[in-house]
Amino acid sequence: MGFLKIGTPLSWDDVQDVKSLIRLYGILQFVHVYKLNKDRYDENIMFGDEIEYIIIRNDESLKESSALLCASDLIDEMMNLESVIDCQYGSHWTPEYSSFTIEGTPSVPFKLDINSSCFVEDCMRIRRSKLNNVLSAVQGARAITLPCFPNVLLNNSVLMARRITGHESTKKKFDSKGKVEFIENAKIKEKVHNSNNNIHKIINNKNNESKIVNNAFDQNKISSIEMVSYEMDENKSTNFVNSDTEK
Repeated sequence: MGFLKIGTPLSWDDVQDVKSLIRLYGILQFVHVYKLNKDRYDENIMFGDEIEYIIIRNDESLKESSALLCASDLIDEMMNLESVIDCQYGSHWTPEYSSFTIEGTPSVPFKLDINSSCFVEDCMRIRRSKLNNVLSAVQGARAITLPCFPNVLLNNSVLMARRITGHESTKKKFDSKGKVEFIENAKIKEKVHNSNNNIHKIINNKNNESKIVNNAFDQNKISSIEMVSYEMDENKSTNFVNSDTEK
């Protein structure tokens, strides 16, 4: 296991040339980490969780669902939102195995005690709510927690997504087919700050621990990206291409 970074995966043929070296490095790293920690003693054990999300878009008219290749832009957006808040129970967002999946974890680990255990499930709900509130700006888009997208290899099963900036939005509004384009919302920092302040207050109130998501996110719905234009092409791309590379 390791921390994934946004990039272009090797092709199957290229992997065959280096797979033995990758295995060797993995074994050496495991032995090195084991030797460093085999005699380690920690009084305060910490723990956390990680959840992988698949980003999809439901088309009610066609009764179809498509994977949305927007992971890199979405991760940037989510981390920008997290950077403007100071909350004990924040979130951290990282790439997963494809351009339509992202991973969410707590920003800091939990202490292994009864008080922290009460917040684990609530923090999972908070992360899911944050993600779906951001995606709510795109009609039909949402995050699901399936281990894989069932029809990802079928035709018309993948939608390309790419962010455009404000000054490019006018000239590119109708230039793209088969893409979902996004533009940043300037008011998002204030909304996120208010939302997470509400979360922090609710967590500190022991009598209202079970209402974290229901109250905080209903009061300040996050909408960090606005849909500029959406045009569907009959032949959508089925290639696993990083959205940042699309021109």
